[in-house]
Amino acid sequence: MKQHIYIILILLFFASFCFGQNVDTITLKKKAFKNYSACIKSHEEKNLKKYQKYVHPEITKQVGKEKLLLENDSNIKITKRNISEIGKIHLDDQAYQFTFTETTIYDIENMEEASSYTVIAMSYDKGKNWVFFNAYDSIEKMKEDIPELNSNLKVKNIPKLNFQF
Repeated sequence: MKQHIYIILILLFFASFCFGQNVDTITLKKKAFKNYSACIKSHEEKNLKKYQKYVHPEITKQVGKEKLLLENDSNIKITKRNISEIGKIHLDDQAYQFTFTETTIYDIENMEEASSYTVIAMSYDKGKNWVFFNAYDSIEKMKEDIPELNSNLKVKNIPKLNFQF
């Protein structure tokens, strides 16, 4: 009888270790990118109320919600967006977070220009809803504004629009 109890305890231990702590990061990232697509769409549609839902609140606070959807120059059109370099998801107590690189291809008066930057994705409710912002400095500097940023996030491209005519 004692052997059976030990076997059951060992099985419970391994089961909790294998299944209890495992978070499906693939599903989390799929949800994040679904939210990011909605973010992009709401921006293109100039739907401020919906767009605000996907922008990190600190960015909204700094920029001001009335400036979130600045009018783009009518001669500049986004023709393509590519997502690459999807980083490891950090499952911190305060927020789940990861980075990815977005390369945006612009058509400026029939000239093509590309800009790459790091996007930071964060969820404060264990992956149900995600907010985004473009990395605007090093992680250490951005932590002054958003202290819950994970120090291990990789920021490779700080935005620099470099249009040459």
